[in-house]
Amino acid sequence: MPASNYQLIELVEQLRRFHDAEHEAQQREIRQTWALPLAARVRKGSAIANVSIPGTVPSEETRESIRQRLTNAGIEPSEEKILNNFRSYASLSPTVTIEAPVNRSNFRAGSYVLLHRGDPFNERESYPLVLMQDAGQRLTLEAEFGKNPRARGLSDGWILDAHQPDLRWILHKALDQLLASQPDAISDVLVDQQLPTFDPDHLTQAEALSATLGFNARQREAFINAYGARNYYLIQGPPGTGKTWVLAHLATAFARQGLRVLITSSNHRGINNALRKIHEVTSYPHLLKVGKQADADGLGEVANHENGPALEAVDGNGFIVGATCFALYTKRLAGVKFDVVVVDEASQLTLLQAAAAMLAGRKYIFIGDHQQMPPIIAASHSDPALHRSVFEHLFTRAPGTRLNVTYRLNASLAEFASSYFYENDFTSHESAATRTLHIPSTPTQYADILDPAQPSVFVDLRHSNSKTYERSEAHYVAELVSELLASGVSASEIAVVIPYRAQGRAIRRRLDKRCADRSPEELAQVTIDTVERMQGQERDVIILSLTSGRFDSALQRASFYFMPNRLNVAITRARVKRIIVGSSHLTRARFDVPELQQWVDCFRDFLNSCHRITRLEPLKKTRPANTSNSKAAG
Repeated sequence: MPASNYQLIELVEQLRRFHDAEHEAQQREIRQTWALPLAARVRKGSAIANVSIPGTVPSEETRESIRQRLTNAGIEPSEEKILNNFRSYASLSPTVTIEAPVNRSNFRAGSYVLLHRGDPFNERESYPLVLMQDAGQRLTLEAEFGKNPRARGLSDGWILDAHQPDLRWILHKALDQLLASQPDAISDVLVDQQLPTFDPDHLTQAEALSATLGFNARQREAFINAYGARNYYLIQGPPGTGKTWVLAHLATAFARQGLRVLITSSNHRGINNALRKIHEVTSYPHLLKVGKQADADGLGEVANHENGPALEAVDGNGFIVGATCFALYTKRLAGVKFDVVVVDEASQLTLLQAAAAMLAGRKYIFIGDHQQMPPIIAASHSDPALHRSVFEHLFTRAPGTRLNVTYRLNASLAEFASSYFYENDFTSHESAATRTLHIPSTPTQYADILDPAQPSVFVDLRHSNSKTYERSEAHYVAELVSELLASGVSASEIAVVIPYRAQGRAIRRRLDKRCADRSPEELAQVTIDTVERMQGQERDVIILSLTSGRFDSALQRASFYFMPNRLNVAITRARVKRIIVGSSHLTRARFDVPELQQWVDCFRDFLNSCHRITRLEPLKKTRPANTSNSKAAG
């Protein structure tokens, strides 16, 4: 047996141990959280108390319908039989709606949660669910078949906790297949880390194709090399450099050659964004997503199919399919093979997830940016390679092409990211370089903060908050958003980036009250979300709420809070205006670990690069009178 085969077997076993360790770490964390008092879990954002389920008792209309159905079947419609019939149907319903008077949780659409009567450890009295929609006090959840809590007939006394089901079987199935087939294509890339090889004829074709697609120099280089590669190629896409534009043309070019193309990513949002971009840019007809309808948000006009049989409609032609690596090992896409696997946001994919996706094809394009968000790793692993994404794993030997012109950030906003993250190889396109915030009417409040001449502003409140939400920041951010709206800035061009969802909820509540004269539809267009969820998105105005104000508290969450990748994503969402609201007390943090201290220094340097405006007086609904303006220092 060749040495590379032994190495592949060892890699498979290593990935299996990695997967098990990750699951055990997640379960340990969940159970430690469950062991906390309910009040502590609520404060932490991992639980919702006082949950109720509406509709646990049949309405009169429903009773009459059941009564008629039983009578027609020759069954005496007793009260007991009516209730049993109602609960039987309720148990089969795929969704359940719950209500809560207060929701300060960190849950989001797609979160796994557990609904129970008070003891999350009691499996018989617990219902595993998936959050589909969070409207604050009203949440819609997906239930397991035949296990809908509505069937219990109990409306009050429920608690919703964070949950992590055991889904290891999906990727273990992929590892079993990898071990059985031992494909050279994967071994060459992941084990031997061979360099990309190229087909001269395909390179020539790509050069001709790229000449008509409006690429800049680096985009053209990336397209040609990725198209011409025999085995794999990497494209690094810093913020706003058009990586999805290149992906769209690349996937379409492959499909037009009759190839089967898989678009995959670490999450549905990334897949949906890529597919929507392909449709918008090339209008390629044989394009679809395979997955749950609940995960189809953001697809636009691209068709979503629950199961893979829809592929038969375009089989024989080149087609483009979007799906997660998990879907490849379920009934949705089991056994379907592709010619090319395009991995978007590859810097967020672990080696395990990448290997699972790669099994479906024989040529691989990895598109990502290891300077942005990395994979989420729960456990500590002895091999540092397991902490890295597949993109970073390959980048050290074969960096491919880095796109270097941003069409998003103006020159001032791009400067810090270019210096700290991209070796001064990240510049604004001439169409973006001199853009400034356009305010249709002059602000009556906070004119110094909203000044278009100051693209990057740090509003220093100098508070000492240690929680995952901070009221004064929430109020200040809501006031700024309100003033932007009043000055004519479109709600769809404003986003608030927060480290904790509890802070997002506090801002949303304050904004709804502050802008009660505006329609809910308009206010909903103001995005308020975490850094992780904002990757890949952009707005004219980004407001970053730092939330934490005590450096000792931030120290406890240093790997989360001060991570440079997280900072890079947060500060590169804005086109023309970036406002940071927080406390300079954070920068007092000191670490004995050199790497962590470098992170804090980077964070401090960024704040120092902003125009600082200090606000010390209590928040008022009118513009504060006393301000001290200076270039941030120290």
